[in-house]
Amino acid sequence: MEITRKVASYDIRCRDLSDKVRAESALNVSRYYALIYELTRLIRNGWSKKFWNVSKERLESVAEHVFKTLNLAIVIQSEFGYAVRIYEVLMMLALHETEEAIIGDMTPYSAGYDEKLERGHAAVLSIFSTLKYHDELYNLILEFDARMSPEAKFAYMIDKLDACLQAKIYDEEHCVDMSPEAQKDNPALKDPRVKELFDSGLSFGELWIVNEIENQPFDENFITILDYARKHSLTNLGRAARTGIQAVNSAKFRTP
Repeated sequence: MEITRKVASYDIRCRDLSDKVRAESALNVSRYYALIYELTRLIRNGWSKKFWNVSKERLESVAEHVFKTLNLAIVIQSEFGYAVRIYEVLMMLALHETEEAIIGDMTPYSAGYDEKLERGHAAVLSIFSTLKYHDELYNLILEFDARMSPEAKFAYMIDKLDACLQAKIYDEEHCVDMSPEAQKDNPALKDPRVKELFDSGLSFGELWIVNEIENQPFDENFITILDYARKHSLTNLGRAARTGIQAVNSAKFRTP
């Protein structure tokens, strides 16, 4: 079918490529897109029937988790002024779950830390292998997993923060049955401290946040965010924010 262009192309400088190389690059882009598309369909394992059995028609996907971490990084850097290279942070967060398109969402209960790391690195090495900047992309994954640079530490805290906030929202939406019978097969309860928090009668969101504060290297700013989330309804906060912004916009753009 003949295609007739009706607009002029944007003139943005890029590499001067031969037709053959351009076709190879188009293949690489298409293949990569098809791979990461799987992350839109892959449900985060912690919410599944294998673990906390969150009861909701539509559960958070890995891609949604990645999207939220990117936005959290932008707003937290804005509000608290972290001295990090934000572009590098965003690149790490955009790529940090790419391995799951191949190996799935592995948890500490389904594989050991070293095994997960080894399988994840092998997966991303294969995924990036055909891309021109494969070494740079792979090194970002290694940096994220090593958690030695300020950017990697910041990105890691955001990764863990998002899971806490998502657990709090599921709690507010009454999506988790915390009765002993409902959770009797939950492997997370094999952890003595998680079991202790569970038996104490904490809600799902409270349990998740308390356990992560105890076990993750959150700094004072992140703990302050989590404390606020514990004491307030994120669902109501979001609803009030949308209502207020919509009211302002309606007034601003109302036809005289």
